[in-house]
Order: sequence, then structure tokens, then C-alpha cells
Amino acid sequence: MSFLQRLLHGPSKSPFLTPPSPHYSTSYSYCSKQESSHPQTRPYPPLTQQQLSNLNHLLPRLLSQPDHLPTALRLTSAALHTTTPLHALPLSPLIHSLTSHPDTSPTFSLLTRLRHAPQIHHHISPIALMLLTSYFNNRMCKPALAVFRWLRRPDSPSPPTRQVYEVVIEGLCRNGFMFEGLSAARDMVVAGELVAPCGSLREWIYRGMLKEARVEDAVELNNAILRFEKCGGSDDEEECKERVLAVLERVIARWNE
Repeated sequence: MSFLQRLLHGPSKSPFLTPPSPHYSTSYSYCSKQESSHPQTRPYPPLTQQQLSNLNHLLPRLLSQPDHLPTALRLTSAALHTTTPLHALPLSPLIHSLTSHPDTSPTFSLLTRLRHAPQIHHHISPIALMLLTSYFNNRMCKPALAVFRWLRRPDSPSPPTRQVYEVVIEGLCRNGFMFEGLSAARDMVVAGELVAPCGSLREWIYRGMLKEARVEDAVELNNAILRFEKCGGSDDEEECKERVLAVLERVIARWNE
């Protein structure tokens, strides 16, 4: 937290806006390991309006210089350790920078920082959702899939929510990654996150399968999901969900035949 205080209370010409010294590592993995070895165990008070103003001014300046991206990540991580509401923090410039980066190392540096700080695990899902949405908007499906798979790891402190599944499935189907989209839909059903109504989700899957000329499979799966929607809240709901899963399993199994 002293790192955050130095930056937000320091002079306008912050030393962190000058080139890093040889003794300061810009390695993303290094930063994550250093912070994870000294996890914070208590929340800090929210940032003041002046601190938020300074943060809004400083973060974009750091992000405009590639060498300072690790510093921007440290600054954001420190801010997330406060009880400041997530919507009050200037995360949009950071998300844009991360999802425009040529590789995913900075993205996973941020996620790893969150993973190693149990008291801020609740930030993982909304931040991952921002990352996924931005990646898909940029038609960067492979990095988005990497984030999704990170969330699905057995040791994940924040498994995918219904909203995450919906964004992932829509993004994959919209961008022609139908096999991966169907696999994500199956995972969603298995995780118990398929909840009626699922109209837009069903439509994206249906349209994507038609583009792949999987007409019979598209109709069968669409009908199974429609039936599930109609079963919502009834005694047949679980049976209808099992039907959706069975159709998905069958379609996925013969996708590459």
C-alpha cells in the first residue's frame, strides 16, 4: 500500500514516469511472485477523491509508455486492495491496454495478482468479464479462450459465472469458433449455469451452426434448448437440462467426423 501512497501523494513528476532503473524488474512473472509472497490480509480504506483524481491522471500516462505497464499493474493491484468500489477505479484504460498487447503475459500477471490475494477474489469475475468482452470485441478469440480456461482451472478461486459463460459462448460463436463455443456451452450446463431464459445464447449457437452447415444438429439443439426454457421451474426442468447436455455431447463428439 505504501507503493500506492507514494504514487498518489507524490509530486506531479512521479519517478515512476521516468525509465525504470536497472534494479527494477519489468518482468510480469517477477512482479506477481514478489507480491504473492507477501499477501495482504486486511482491506484498506477507500481512496479519497483526490487520490482517485490522481489515479485517473497517472494511470493513462503510465499505460502510454510500454516500459511502465508493470508499474501500472502494480498501481492497479494496490488500488484493488482498498475498499474503493470497482466502478470508481479507472480500469477501462488498463483493460484496453492489456487486450491490445501482443501477448497475454500482462493479462495473466494481473489475474495472478488477484488470485494470490484472497481478500480481493471478488474482483476476479468482473475484471475477467471486462477482459473477455474487450478481447472478443477485438476479434482476439485465442487470448479470450486462454482467460476462460484460466477461470475454469480446478484451483480457480472464481469459476465462470453465468454472465461469463454467456459472453464467451456468444463471442466464440460470433467469431466462427463453433467447436469451442459448443464446448463452453456444455461446460455451462455441467456447471449448472444454464438458466432460462437463454434466448440470445440459443440464437447465437443456432446461427453459428447454420453457418457451419450443421442444419440438422442446429435444429435438434435449438429445439432441446427451447424445451428447456419452457420447462423452467417445472418438475421436468432437470430432465430437459439433461436433454440439452446429451445433444451437446453428441454434436461435439461428431463435429470432426
